Amino acid sequence: MIYYIYMSSTEAHKRASKKYNQNNYDSITIRTRKTGDTSRTAINEAAAAVGMSLNAFIEEAIREKINGPGNIEEIERIPFFE
Repeated sequence: MIYYIYMSSTEAHKRASKKYNQNNYDSITIRTRKTGDTSRTAINEAAAAVGMSLNAFIEEAIREKINGPGNIEEIERIPFFE
């Protein structure tokens, strides 16, 4: 039998966690379609299928795009603003 112990979060703990996260992580928001192969559900299922969290799965995909074949240096640059 597994027992879970939940610690109550004090205000000091919340402040410390917030400060740690601000100093150690960046936050990026992405928007996906509600349906299709890039929907949140599809990405979650793909991540779960390989035993990864959603965040880890997305980070690995980004790393592969930057460092792998067809990496960012080989991609034809398309001006964002013309």
